[in-house]
Amino acid sequence: MKKAIALLLALMLSLCAPAALAQYAYASPVDSLQYAQAGDIVTFGSYPQAANGRMSPIQWIVLERNGSQMLLISYYALDAVRYHRSNQNVTWAASDLRAWLNDQFYWTAFTEEEQAYICTAVNNTRDVGSRRGGGTTYDQVFLLSIDEALWYFPSDAARSAQPTQYAVFQGAYTSKAGNVWWWLRSPGDAQNRAAGVYGAGNIDYEGAVVDLSTFRTVVDTVRPVIWVDVDP
Repeated sequence: MKKAIALLLALMLSLCAPAALAQYAYASPVDSLQYAQAGDIVTFGSYPQAANGRMSPIQWIVLERNGSQMLLISYYALDAVRYHRSNQNVTWAASDLRAWLNDQFYWTAFTEEEQAYICTAVNNTRDVGSRRGGGTTYDQVFLLSIDEALWYFPSDAARSAQPTQYAVFQGAYTSKAGNVWWWLRSPGDAQNRAAGVYGAGNIDYEGAVVDLSTFRTVVDTVRPVIWVDVDP
């Protein structure tokens, strides 16, 4: 009789254990961010990063922490995307790249659960001389401006970035050192150009033609930026 009771208890424990372990093992999408500070590397969301398009967790640099909110920029240049589909005068507000970041990238990189932690950023992209910046936009995903790239990165070396294999497969141009030029949202020296960051990390104030078709077929790269609230 005692042996039968012991076997019954063992069976009950084996049936209960998976549920208990599953509950214990559950992790919030922002667990790795809870104690992160400026300068730390964290993971959040996922995106194709191998040449074959295999999804991997996205690594981010924490640029700023303000209470439970933090500003993140991707550690790697994640994709190669034109600023706009055609060579024309355009601002960040009206650009195809902004639309792509807040639609295709947003829904590819983040689950609905992860999206609940992403804040809507109010961005004011200032004019540069006579070139219009696009005014105020409300973005889930965006790019740094010239001012922000200078403010958050203390040096050219800190500002330089390398691409994922996927970004190279998508057409990213890499320097001999393996670095890439990446877009900023600020206008360049003409309304049909957007500023960026050279492979060496210095700011390209002149910028690239928004569709790049004038010079080459390869495409410049994107380092998405998001505000995340770990306690929404």
